[in-house]
Amino acid sequence: MEQRGELSASDAQRLGRRALDHGEGPRIDALSKPGTRTCNNAAREAIRRWLRSNGADGPPAPPPPSSIGHLESSSLPLRVYYQTEADQPLAQQVLIAAELAWQKQVVELSYPKPYTAANYTDPAVPGLYLYVGDTGMGGGGFTEWIRNVPDTPQADCSARVAIDSANYEGDVAFVVAHEFNHATQMATDCVEAISAWENFATASGDYFYPGDWTTQYFIQAFQQYPEMPVDYWQNPDGSSDLSYFQYGASLFPIFLRDRFGKGSQVLLRDAWYSFAQEGTVTCSFFGCVADKPNDPDWFKGLDNMLHLHGSTFDDAFDEFAAWRAITGSRDDGFHFQSGSSIGEVSTAATHYLKQGGAKGKLDVHEYGSRYIELRTDGYSGPVHVQVKPDAAASWSVSLLSWRKAEPVERRATVLPAGESADVYVASAQGIQRMMLVVSQRKDATHLPDEQEYETTREFEYVVDDDLEPDAGTKPEPMPEAGVDAKSDAKPDAKLDAGKDVDAEPIGVETSADDGGCDCRASRGTAPRRSVFSVLLAAIAVCLRRRSGWRKSLARA
Repeated sequence: MEQRGELSASDAQRLGRRALDHGEGPRIDALSKPGTRTCNNAAREAIRRWLRSNGADGPPAPPPPSSIGHLESSSLPLRVYYQTEADQPLAQQVLIAAELAWQKQVVELSYPKPYTAANYTDPAVPGLYLYVGDTGMGGGGFTEWIRNVPDTPQADCSARVAIDSANYEGDVAFVVAHEFNHATQMATDCVEAISAWENFATASGDYFYPGDWTTQYFIQAFQQYPEMPVDYWQNPDGSSDLSYFQYGASLFPIFLRDRFGKGSQVLLRDAWYSFAQEGTVTCSFFGCVADKPNDPDWFKGLDNMLHLHGSTFDDAFDEFAAWRAITGSRDDGFHFQSGSSIGEVSTAATHYLKQGGAKGKLDVHEYGSRYIELRTDGYSGPVHVQVKPDAAASWSVSLLSWRKAEPVERRATVLPAGESADVYVASAQGIQRMMLVVSQRKDATHLPDEQEYETTREFEYVVDDDLEPDAGTKPEPMPEAGVDAKSDAKPDAKLDAGKDVDAEPIGVETSADDGGCDCRASRGTAPRRSVFSVLLAAIAVCLRRRSGWRKSLARA
């Protein structure tokens, strides 16, 4: 970190001595075993927290990159710098895209006006500076925090945007809209968890450019790992599909927009306001921190906002887990406004009801879900599902039923710690498919600011044909997109890469099924890119020190 300019020489020497001589240093949860997909991520974040808690601080924002000129909006406080003469045509496109982003986000939707500055020592001024040049990233862009805005009570900060000169012309508008949204986030709350930065900004891109191939690509990656926490974040280095998870997690704010906002982006604007707080911000390589606690965090803020819509964060998460299963070929036309174009969630196991009872055991992270498909294939008898989860957390269970041309039916229950659930369907007659969705809600330790992603717990389930005690009990249809009413919805499930289902059924098919949606082949006429450049084309958050550009991890 010292060699990369991320830590001062004095701090590196002081803390290195403490680690070597006294055995001090960051500690990583034992669940983060070497070689696992979350180990490096856990180590990186543990190191940052330990350094910060011991008085270390990274350098402030570096000087802006070199430029030979700039373009300025005639009507808005927007300026686009370019590094070479060859970059000037792209700079012109970026300026047009930035003016459009200002019109759509600030004028039409009343997002806050961003603050900007060139250098860390410069005062924050309303507007935004954007820089076009070779970032070393191969495409995309990033938004960089600079410093506190002293004239406001909020924990906000000024920002500047970098747009890589290698961007395809067709990607520029989406990339600029995404980065512009980050600048409005920083003008509202500059200290929120990085997972919220990315999923909300990507959802904004989906709103302004619906059906954009990059958003759908990321959502498909997210749908492959439903057992991971909805607020999971990983270094976006392109090393695995999980690198895209936080961008694909935009499906959660998209759900909030469709379910509680009647499809309006205003709800997501208000959501960011809901977890803002007052404070003075100090920014460095390690991020921005305020002199007051980040309270409410984005989970609490959303919970406060959702109370106004007759729901809670946990209830909305449970409902989201159910909606998440109603996509692609499983879309019923009553939930996500673009449900048929969203990649299908991965299932952890498939059981054929005609072949008799089945049972299994699965693990799932906090605020993650597992999905178990129950194939009817002409079976018309009763269905009984029993779920026995780990007693250390609260859970939710949903049993979804698809009938032709009808909204999906949902039988749902919330399980306080220590309880189990029995869900019955008196007859599977007319049901085309069924899905069991099991979600771990939380325990007291899951705080988004802590980035604690390692806690997994198990649940057992049994599927048989026991008769329902009360055959008169009927499920409620799943609410339609845009219906603003409280729902008792519940969560989701998937097969972990490399993990098998501990099942003893007759005729169990375990699968990491992508529902027939090959996300890499579904990019239509979009230009072919490497996996990493695909990430960069949408947002690219790995900054590189090259020709004055910073190599670090940014909330961008």
